[in-house]
Amino acid sequence: MKKLMIIPALIVFAFSIQAQNPVQHDQGNNKKKKTDFYADVFGAVNLSNINGSHSSHSSTLVGAQFGAGATVLGFSQVMSIRAELAFSMQGAKYNSSSSGGSSSYSSSSSLHLNYINVPIFARYQTPGGFYGELGIQPGFLVSAKSSYSYSGGSGSSDVKKQYNSFDFGIPIGIGYKFKDKIGVGVRVVPGVSNIESSTSSYSSQYTEHNFVTSIRASYAF
Repeated sequence: MKKLMIIPALIVFAFSIQAQNPVQHDQGNNKKKKTDFYADVFGAVNLSNINGSHSSHSSTLVGAQFGAGATVLGFSQVMSIRAELAFSMQGAKYNSSSSGGSSSYSSSSSLHLNYINVPIFARYQTPGGFYGELGIQPGFLVSAKSSYSYSGGSGSSDVKKQYNSFDFGIPIGIGYKFKDKIGVGVRVVPGVSNIESSTSSYSSQYTEHNFVTSIRASYAF
């Protein structure tokens, strides 16, 4: 775990180095210089679910995401490597009901998984402001809580030990960056690692993966 935590530290270090040494380009006869480097802060609405060979979660959980990002390597005016540090609320919901005969019941539960994610991705951005991005996303589980309610009552429990502390996904996104520094976009992150811990009773038989769609807004500075 200590080795994994080195990754966010390296990202922060890269942000500081790049901020002090931005990549600059000559803009023709006017001799004005423009930098490829920019940092931004962002917020997002997460639409998350869990899928896999034993996923009992049948509906989407709505959560939030917020953080900051920056260019860590600029190849040209349109191509760069970017990295982010984000707090992400993920998970899924499950609802069930039964009726008939002399008895009926309904129940609902939700699994809340909170992560610190460190997406690192290549971004291609056109001069007009449209962009596409693809990369990798290490994630570190901060907390895991299961909440449930049924006809007889409700409750919650800490289930962090049932889930792996490390997650890995593939972020894929599109968006548009306005000239007034505001950006909007959509990013999909399918998880490729099993989130079930070896301590879980299901870990030897099943696998489950995060799947998150984020609707994002950002402000560059």
